[in-house]
Amino acid sequence: MAFADAFAQIKSQLGGETRERKARRRSGDDAQLANWRSQMTPEERESLRIANVKGVSENLVEIDSAKDLAIEHLFERSSVARELTKIQ
Repeated sequence: MAFADAFAQIKSQLGGETRERKARRRSGDDAQLANWRSQMTPEERESLRIANVKGVSENLVEIDSAKDLAIEHLFERSSVARELTKIQ
């Protein structure tokens, strides 16, 4: 067995033996959400309010225009691109 393969195997084995299982240490969804919120500034939390998020989406392009722009961009960047028969 090559050294790199043996090293990877031992490292994986040690990790499995020494690390705490994710399922055991997983906190509840409410605890995780509270943790995330505690890490945000008041400005970041405010920017995620529904009213603020919806206000940003008012100037978006229509669906058909967005599809056309995406297709144009894809073919602009690729010398060969697979053309899909149906875009939803």
